[in-house]
Amino acid sequence: MLLRIRSWLLLWLLFFAICFGLGYPTLRRYDPRTTEGMSDTPKYYAITTGADTSAFKEMFRCRVLVPYVARPFYWFAQKYLPSLNAGFFGLLVANALFCASTACLIVSIGNRLFGDRGTALFGAALYLLSFTIPNMQLAGLIDSGEACFMAALTWSLLTGRWYLLPVWGLLGALAKETFVPFSCIF
Repeated sequence: MLLRIRSWLLLWLLFFAICFGLGYPTLRRYDPRTTEGMSDTPKYYAITTGADTSAFKEMFRCRVLVPYVARPFYWFAQKYLPSLNAGFFGLLVANALFCASTACLIVSIGNRLFGDRGTALFGAALYLLSFTIPNMQLAGLIDSGEACFMAALTWSLLTGRWYLLPVWGLLGALAKETFVPFSCIF
């Protein structure tokens, strides 16, 4: 059991490092707030940095889980990493946490369905190396949270852990409101 937990932890750390590397350009090379097609990024950035002064109703509509997970990392970067954009560092770490967790869940699902760890790892590699991961989910948006909880929903249904469904439902709804209809349809 301990060996299994250790191997999953190492796998998660590897996926986190991959995700952090894929999202690194947001820290140095470009500002996603000014990128065409990513119009929500300034709002998530403002929530992360605490610059959002809108009412709670407006904040709730803007999907708060990922920006609030990003806040402690923003505070850390603001104090200890002044050469980086602290807001995007926080968002990158939060999104990398969710993307790495999604990849681990994909490995678990693939291992359960196919019984082959190599095939399961290939599925996670396809997920992480798709266009949307570095260009959307790791670039200041919040879709990584929704993807993580959809994968957790799938994992819970496949493993018979139905008691976790309300937890995934609550966290998924806080990540992005479209999780609710998607999970109901699923």
